[in-house]
Amino acid sequence: MLIELNPIPYIVSLAAERDEYLRRGCISIVCNMSYIPGSERAIVVAGIIPTLLITSLITSDQIITKLICVKALVNLMADKSLYNLLVKDGIIWGLSKLAQLENAELLGLCSKALCNLSAEFAREMLRSTVSTRCVLQLVKRNEVELKKAGAKTITNLLLRTTDADEEFRKLCVATMPSLAKSDDSELNEMCVFCLCLASQSESCRVTIVASGVLELIKGGTIFADRSISYAYITLFSNIANDPSMRPKVLDDLAIQRFANICMAKDHHIELAVAKALYCVSCSKENVPKLVDQKIIPFLHTLLEKEYDDGFDRSVDFSYNLLACLYNLTTCPEVQATLVIQGFVEV
Repeated sequence: MLIELNPIPYIVSLAAERDEYLRRGCISIVCNMSYIPGSERAIVVAGIIPTLLITSLITSDQIITKLICVKALVNLMADKSLYNLLVKDGIIWGLSKLAQLENAELLGLCSKALCNLSAEFAREMLRSTVSTRCVLQLVKRNEVELKKAGAKTITNLLLRTTDADEEFRKLCVATMPSLAKSDDSELNEMCVFCLCLASQSESCRVTIVASGVLELIKGGTIFADRSISYAYITLFSNIANDPSMRPKVLDDLAIQRFANICMAKDHHIELAVAKALYCVSCSKENVPKLVDQKIIPFLHTLLEKEYDDGFDRSVDFSYNLLACLYNLTTCPEVQATLVIQGFVEV
């Protein structure tokens, strides 16, 4: 087996020569060896990563050579225990720079590799301006697979952000309309997750509302996944808990989304919805909007649900709904409509 002959030091030396074909030949050998399962550690430990990065970024201006280098790097990433060594050798910065080249295959390889690295090395990526810029650009692409790679990476990064990364959080929010408008449900779901994470930041909550992305969130099948429902309710509540934001968080599809969310018959989700409704009803500006969206028929349907396990809703659930109903009655111009919609029966 070639790897047993320890050829990497010779390949490193030859790859430093000025002859492009010699360089490409050397890198091709490494790429072929890296394809063999179990060979990754010996190749990385022998010191090939700097050569692959230098060749792809500096010494070669040929796309085909750059592609071979990146394919070799991707093959070596099959062994996740090597990620730490790869990161120390600069693979995050290198892949981020290569992704900026206008080549579809190169961009696809780099985006997926960065996505894989972001699961464990989010902080390292956040410290790299080149890397964060690259990831944010991926979400703006038209290609669905590139959008997904970018959205997954952003999700991983947001999970590891701190207050020091506030600017990055806001930049992430600015890219979310692209995901919300997509016809791909997975991208719609990741949009909700990312916004939920970003909404933990006060300045991001303002940015989220100002961007108009909340109105773009589809209220359909994505809420069949309970984790998406929890994320949306958390996002909504994080914003609505701020009294000054309550009139701005309620759009024309809010009740429809809540209705879709509550179809899951989940006790905890229904309690979260009740709390959210009470919260937004505390704003007098929201009361006519809630009535126009037929909040009373929605509550009637919600209360009529019966659980197979005989579960009785909590007192907390009842308190929040009663408080919401009281808030609705404080607006004289909608009182007649409330009665027509079945307020008394509820």
